[in-house]
Amino acid sequence: MNATLFVHPLSPFARKAMLINRLAALSIPEIRPERVGDTGYAADHNPLGKIPSLIVDGDLIVDSPNVCEWLDQRGKRWLAEEEDLIAARSLHAIGDGLATAVYNYRYETVRDESLHWPQMIQRNNKSIQLVVEFLESRIEALSGPIVGASWGGLAVMTALDYADFRASHIDWRAMAPKLAAWHAPISASNAFMECNVYTL
Repeated sequence: MNATLFVHPLSPFARKAMLINRLAALSIPEIRPERVGDTGYAADHNPLGKIPSLIVDGDLIVDSPNVCEWLDQRGKRWLAEEEDLIAARSLHAIGDGLATAVYNYRYETVRDESLHWPQMIQRNNKSIQLVVEFLESRIEALSGPIVGASWGGLAVMTALDYADFRASHIDWRAMAPKLAAWHAPISASNAFMECNVYTL
């Protein structure tokens, strides 16, 4: 098998794949940094211009949940086989949605101020806050026998770290103390620290 994983260390979506590769004790033959232009578009290998992407024996696998699941199936199955897979995937989508809202906020606010779209900035700010409130109210869904070892937990962890990096104006820890208490020990673990370029 010839597999190459294309990532960018700042991407929370690519970071999920890098964490799976680390936590599932899977050694992908090759992990390459993807070139990302000023527009955030990375089209060298994925026509959608998104990362991560995975090429396996010439076939392209896209969308971070698909990439993560492919990796996990070939490792130690770090992503627990949860009883309610639909609920687990929905929680994963909530985490990805949080990362997307942070990403959209970031790109809207780094443009020249004359080009800012206030309604879009407000919308993404609101999305970030509502997702944090939602996760705080459902903290039990993130708990498990292995710290952070859940399909949804992986996406939520990487999204919260990304929010610290790109949307620090929102103090999500003050808003969600239970979520912060869940996040703290996982973010301090070796695997998450090794895959966290935001603190460098």
